[in-house]
Amino acid sequence: MKLALSNDFIPGLVRGDRIIDVRDVIGAIAATPPAERLPCLIADFERLRSPLEKADERDGLPITDVRPRPPLPRPSKTSSTALATTKRAWKRR
Repeated sequence: MKLALSNDFIPGLVRGDRIIDVRDVIGAIAATPPAERLPCLIADFERLRSPLEKADERDGLPITDVRPRPPLPRPSKTSSTALATTKRAWKRR
């Protein structure tokens, strides 16, 4: 089972060349901010596994008709390497 976000960060299941909208299955998770949708879905996966497996039997949309989105629209953590490198460069001046 592959989870994905598409269009307006709509949670879905990818099956072959199709994506299945699962907003009706995941309930309140669909109303959370986009950056929290997949992490919340994963955290509650055991409870949602059976309904998601049933949803996986639906037809869905061709994956070519949707816009794929990153799993975490705005990562909360970024690499500090660039910042550390910049600080060292300024100290040398």
